[in-house]
Amino acid sequence: MKVLRYGWIPIVVLIMGLGLARLRFDVDALNLLPGDLPAVKGLQLHQRYFSNSRELLITLSGPDAEVLATEADQIAARLRTRPDWVKSVFSRPPWLDHPTDAAENLAWLWLQQAPADFRALSERLTPTFAAEQLARTRDALATSLDPGALARASYDPLNLSELPGQAAAPGGGFDTGIGTFQNGEGTFRVIYVEPASTNQTYRAAIRWLANVRSEIEPLRTNLPAGAPPSSVMRFTGGPVFLGEIASGMENDLTSSILTTVGVIGILFFIAHRSLRPMLWLGVALGVTLLGTLALGGLWFGTLNVLSAGFAAVLLGLVVDYGLVGYQEARAEPELSLSELRRRIAPGIGWSAVTTAGTFALLRWAGLPGLAQLGTLTALGLLLGAVVMVFGFLPLAVRGLPGPRTEFEKGPHSPLHAGAGADRGSHHRGRFGLWISAVLLAGAAVVLLIRGWPPATSGTAPLRPRQSAAYDAMERLQVGLGHTNEPAWLLFRGDSPQTVARQMADTETILAAAVSRGDIASYVLPRGFWPQPDSARTNLATAVQIVRYRSQLQRAGVDAGFTADALRLDDAVLLAWENWGRTPLATLPLWPTNLTANWLHQQFAARDDLGGWLALGLVTSGTRSFTGAGLPSGVLLSGWDRLGPELLERVSGRVTRLTLVIAGVLVGSLWLAFRRWSEVGLSLIALAAARLFE
Repeated sequence: MKVLRYGWIPIVVLIMGLGLARLRFDVDALNLLPGDLPAVKGLQLHQRYFSNSRELLITLSGPDAEVLATEADQIAARLRTRPDWVKSVFSRPPWLDHPTDAAENLAWLWLQQAPADFRALSERLTPTFAAEQLARTRDALATSLDPGALARASYDPLNLSELPGQAAAPGGGFDTGIGTFQNGEGTFRVIYVEPASTNQTYRAAIRWLANVRSEIEPLRTNLPAGAPPSSVMRFTGGPVFLGEIASGMENDLTSSILTTVGVIGILFFIAHRSLRPMLWLGVALGVTLLGTLALGGLWFGTLNVLSAGFAAVLLGLVVDYGLVGYQEARAEPELSLSELRRRIAPGIGWSAVTTAGTFALLRWAGLPGLAQLGTLTALGLLLGAVVMVFGFLPLAVRGLPGPRTEFEKGPHSPLHAGAGADRGSHHRGRFGLWISAVLLAGAAVVLLIRGWPPATSGTAPLRPRQSAAYDAMERLQVGLGHTNEPAWLLFRGDSPQTVARQMADTETILAAAVSRGDIASYVLPRGFWPQPDSARTNLATAVQIVRYRSQLQRAGVDAGFTADALRLDDAVLLAWENWGRTPLATLPLWPTNLTANWLHQQFAARDDLGGWLALGLVTSGTRSFTGAGLPSGVLLSGWDRLGPELLERVSGRVTRLTLVIAGVLVGSLWLAFRRWSEVGLSLIALAAARLFE
């Protein structure tokens, strides 16, 4: 008989164990949002596949540009000694530290151009025309006042760094990194640090950041006595945001649960002066919480940490079920346990079902995070009702006095009936009307002062209230002069050719948008994107150009240029010569040098299925650009796009869902009170609480 009575316990323990073993926590707030929205999908792709979303950005600001440059180089040098922590670190453009990379990059870039443009280059590099170009360059060096043009001409007399359609090749060696690594004055600098591990948990990110800090802090503390640091150092970027947001959510969740349990325990002890049932109440709440997490693990598998905020809501609701049962047991001690259950179970059951139904309606709110929170709360309410009635109540009523005391039988007993009770009920009714009138008047005043709560499409509600990482990111944007944050264009295709066609079609749309004023400007990585078909065709032409290599060198010397001045152009020809000796199938899609790796990681990536991703930028204009008409596979994304898309998605659903919840709420209150006056009083109290918060 005992086996039949307690045989369900191992089954419940097994189910809970399976659910908790399957449970995983997700700290990515984007997973709380609809994944089919372009802004959300684009942000997820960027954070998952592009390395710059995982970089640590160390910013230095101070009045002395030379001191900042030295300090940035020292930090970079120190971190490069820890390859177990850091995959790469850059304190200035990589092409400045590796100028020889420019030749390979230029050679590769020319191969990606349209065959017609490359044929024009081949004609320009014949000995006769090359001599004319060298003469023009020599004259420009004698008359030009442009420092940039002089620097370029001094090391590129054949003008190979002038690519079709753009002023200079990216990473060609002439860009000093203003706007990326430093501001124009050099008083603000950025160090880019890529972790050795690409997929860090938030705890690993926190430990990694602490290690980086401990490694570079000695560089700033070894100063003369009393001398302040010469710069202000801040940290931002993917690892900082991950650790800060996740640890903040974990702390908030833990503190909210502990605070809720603590307040419940204190109030219970003040009301009943009994320690044992208070402890059993805490155990019942813990079982309810663990059971709900187990059910969430079985249902969802992965729970977002923000959705786990259901715990505080759940505990605050479920505790009422236990208090109702315990109070009823104290008020009527002559009832047996089965009679007590029959007395309270219908009320608790209907309350749990109606409240759980209301939370379950959040599944249709249009937001996955809200749907997850509503489902967890609904499951927890139903489970909590069972735990309180069949688990907490039998344990809590043990030791309560059997017969009633005289005080409990007297006129103050809540079960006492008679004329005095009727008069008290009448006075309480009038008092309730007065309270309702006061609350209604106060709510009206608050509504007139504050106005109707507005719906915002901005990103401010999505930002943390206090965040050192976010503050550092804002200072970085201002420090580098990026006051107008651009939107992202995400291109996704199954081959480089598909992405290239997407970019070509998109550029036509963007050019028209610029002419209309919808956008101010755009940047697409077409110039540094692989074009395998063009590269194979152009390489055959490049092999013909290489035949003139020695003649071009002599022509440069005859024009008065030194060997150092001709080194870049000769290295371009040498790269074509080396690639021409290899089979076309082995021609690299990207250059393999450090500069090229850093450049293409800023705007190119491969997804888990082998697809190709590219990143472009769009700066907003005088009117809104919605991205209508963009080719298939192209997403317009960015944090500023997130708010309007979410508002458009949920605005209609919120109205319908509010009406449904209101109907369920009114119906539940009617079933509970069966009097419209009490239903109205409850609704007024809810409305006033919402307005006064």
